[in-house]
Amino acid sequence: MHQNNRFKYSVNICDDIESIEVLRPYWQIYQYAPNGDIDYFLMEYKVYEGKQKPLAVSLHENGVPKVIFVGRCGYSREAVRFGFRKIDTFNLKSFIISSGGFLQAEKFNKKDIIVKLLKDFIINSDIDIIKINAMEYNSFRSEE
Repeated sequence: MHQNNRFKYSVNICDDIESIEVLRPYWQIYQYAPNGDIDYFLMEYKVYEGKQKPLAVSLHENGVPKVIFVGRCGYSREAVRFGFRKIDTFNLKSFIISSGGFLQAEKFNKKDIIVKLLKDFIINSDIDIIKINAMEYNSFRSEE
């Protein structure tokens, strides 16, 4: 587990089963979709073992996880296109956020902090791209 205290919130990056298990009590409360369930996630990890590893990024306020992004880390082939024409493909290290893997994000009222967290995560890690599966359309819509 790694921490980043760059702003008033702390960020934990859990990249092994033991550190992910620490999030279990909050994860179970925040879970809203069957494929966002921690036990489903850990079972999925065993299926991908050796190819991808589990990754949970949590945003804490006063030591309490407020938002948890759940997914896996691995390589994915990404196409570079010019219009509809594929020019080339690259193997990029990806953080693939699972469907149902935005735990509590839509209820956290400081969306700019979430975007900053994800941006800082890419800048300060060896991740090239974040891929998001099945995020609600209005999840990050401005409250204005």
